[in-house]
Amino acid sequence: MRRLQPALWALLVAATGWVMGSVELTQALMTTAGGRFETASGLRSSAFLVSFGLSKAASNLVVGWLADRAGRRTAMAVGWLAGAAVAPMIHFAQAWEVVVASDVLLGIQQSFCWSAGIFAMLDLLGPSRRGLAIGLLETLGYIAIAASRSAIAAAGGSCGEDLALGLAGGVCVAGALVSAACLRETNRPPPPAAPASPAHDSVHLAADGSAGGARGGCCSASAAALAACCVAGCTLNFGTAFAWGAMTRWLTSRECGGGTCAAAAGAGQLPAGAAADRRLPCGAGEEGRAERPPLSGAAVGAAAGLTSLLGLGTALAYANLQACAAPLVPPHRSSSAIGAVRCVRDLGYAVGGVALGAVSDLSGRPWAAPALGAVAAAVAAALFEGARGRAIAAEKAAGGREGVARAAAAEET
Repeated sequence: MRRLQPALWALLVAATGWVMGSVELTQALMTTAGGRFETASGLRSSAFLVSFGLSKAASNLVVGWLADRAGRRTAMAVGWLAGAAVAPMIHFAQAWEVVVASDVLLGIQQSFCWSAGIFAMLDLLGPSRRGLAIGLLETLGYIAIAASRSAIAAAGGSCGEDLALGLAGGVCVAGALVSAACLRETNRPPPPAAPASPAHDSVHLAADGSAGGARGGCCSASAAALAACCVAGCTLNFGTAFAWGAMTRWLTSRECGGGTCAAAAGAGQLPAGAAADRRLPCGAGEEGRAERPPLSGAAVGAAAGLTSLLGLGTALAYANLQACAAPLVPPHRSSSAIGAVRCVRDLGYAVGGVALGAVSDLSGRPWAAPALGAVAAAVAAALFEGARGRAIAAEKAAGGREGVARAAAAEET
């Protein structure tokens, strides 16, 4: 069973992606022409992204703390239990507001299950393969999102809705059972610090005067880099809100398919994560996201193939942002650091859902929302490059990646 642990954690993350893709697509289609809650309002139709984004962002802060203290397995089980109620709420909903409220639980489920899987895979693969671990899980999750969306879109109509909700509910129950019965805890408490000898103390005090300035500069650069990662992620998902809201509704209503963006995002994240471990410049993918995908959005997804550019840019940015943040803190706080980045990143869903929906309603111009998404992507590209530069500066000040963690740990004491 021990050898199967990486595969089990990866399978549960893929199942998490399936739940997300099927439920979000179902909700997006509910507000289209002929849907259960048909509406022409862009703001009202994107309300589910707001509740989902706020819930997932807040949960990401909690899951890092919970996973470090109660364990990754506990966080995974809690997430699946929260998600088990989502499908029944949507199926029996008599008002759109109930569907929007169900996304609070969906946000908790996605945050806890996806983040716990990432933390566990980092434990299993080690810090030297941090980018590979994150990229692998993001790849599996996004491929599952694409597969679920394609399956639901192919089924179509009320049959597709029933299929999506039935599978999502069954996957949540199965996920909870697997978490309780098969998973093993991967988190290990940090080893206790060895007591220092008096001679060591005197040397340490003498060294503090000369090293204090470098340590302070390192920690300052690390904090700035972590903040830049957070804001870059937020602006990244600001544009993604357009893809999940208006673009998905438009594509599906014209039978263009809704899974190409997620498929491209999944295909690109594994190589992007592996490249992050080797410090290859994958940040350029984020710049490509800023330049090309919004142009396809300005045409409102005229061809499904163009949306793959949006997914490709997302792939090259997601794994890099998280892999960039983890080494900036001591190892025992890496889960909290990744949770913080994912928290602010997922606020972009909520902010983007409100802003893009309001702009679409108030302006009456179909190009306004894609243009705003393009601006957000350009800002994200600039912030990503800034975060990367600050992270490199922090490493140079501390003498390498390990030095950053040591300096941050010393700052705590």
